[in-house]
Amino acid sequence: MATTSTNVDTAPPAPDITGRWEGAITVQGTDLNIVVNFSEEDGQLVGTIDVPQQGATGIQLHDISYQYPNVHFEMLSGSSKATHDGQLAADGTISGDFSQSGITGKFAIHRAEAPPPTVEVVEDVPYNQEKVTFNNGDITLAGTLTLPEGDGPFPALILISGSGQQNRDEELSIVPGYKPFREIADTLTRQGIAVLRYDDRGIGES
Repeated sequence: MATTSTNVDTAPPAPDITGRWEGAITVQGTDLNIVVNFSEEDGQLVGTIDVPQQGATGIQLHDISYQYPNVHFEMLSGSSKATHDGQLAADGTISGDFSQSGITGKFAIHRAEAPPPTVEVVEDVPYNQEKVTFNNGDITLAGTLTLPEGDGPFPALILISGSGQQNRDEELSIVPGYKPFREIADTLTRQGIAVLRYDDRGIGES
């Protein structure tokens, strides 16, 4: 009786990439720190990216694809699109090419533990602070309104960020702990001026 045997090579499952990743984009010798979070919803990869030096947090990623070892994801910023094409290496890093508006560079990220939750310290300040939301077209923006004590009306000022997506405090990680809009609002409100500062669209709670 003749016997036959068949050897079937089964490829090992692709490594899971869900979770938190930290690293940097390098363009023209300058590093821009990024934090990428991948997760799975309804069998599809979804994700967000933080760019601390630009005060940008929780920006939704688009066109995420993962065919081991290739990893691709995109970030939209206004009319501009930032593309990341990389590979997952044996050492657990994802690295590859970055491009945006004709500018090219490299990026590399590695797995990282999620930081412990921060506890917001409530400051004892001589004025009132309120979290507010308001509509701009179809978009709901969120911010903080600081109001002097006493009966109004008060003169009022709206703080508007410059280029790039910023949160309401215009935090700059290149100067850790520095929150210029928060300091401006504090100074002005102590002088009797109501101040509204808000998260840009797609940032923070907006």
